[in-house]
Formats: sequence, C-alpha cells, structure tokens
Amino acid sequence: MTLNPEADFLISIADLLIKEGYVKSFREFSKKYLHKNPNTLCVMKYQNLEPSLTILLALYLRLNQEQIFPAVQQQLSKLIYQKAFF
Repeated sequence: MTLNPEADFLISIADLLIKEGYVKSFREFSKKYLHKNPNTLCVMKYQNLEPSLTILLALYLRLNQEQIFPAVQQQLSKLIYQKAFF
C-alpha cells in the first residue's frame, strides 16, 4: 500500500523535525505542529487519509512562527494553494 503524496509529505516533515530535535515522536508532532489529537498522523498514515486544509495551515503557521525550514514552508504553501483552489 502506498501513501498518498500529501500524507507522505507530512510524515517526511515529521521525520525531519524528529531528526533535528524539535519533537520526539509522531504523537508530539501531531499535537504541537498540527494542533490535533496526538494520534492524528498515525491514523492518517494507516488509513491512507489526506490531511485537511486546517492541518496543513496549522503546520505552515507553526513552521513560520518558529522560522524553520523555509524550503518546506514554500512546498507547503504550494500544497495549501492547490488544495484550497483546485
């Protein structure tokens, strides 16, 4: 089973944040960066769900507030634009 590209992108961001020491787990990422239940990313992964626009916006805003990963923010803004208008 392959993940949809949007969920895969979120998981890669979570992995990057874990690697850089901003969070310790997917659960902490979901709570701190997505402003959702700690199990959100795991559920999305195992049920192959696409992230909502709300989740993508929350992540973008948090990365922007912390002024980290500008390249990721740029990719995320394109994804948000596509999801919102197409």
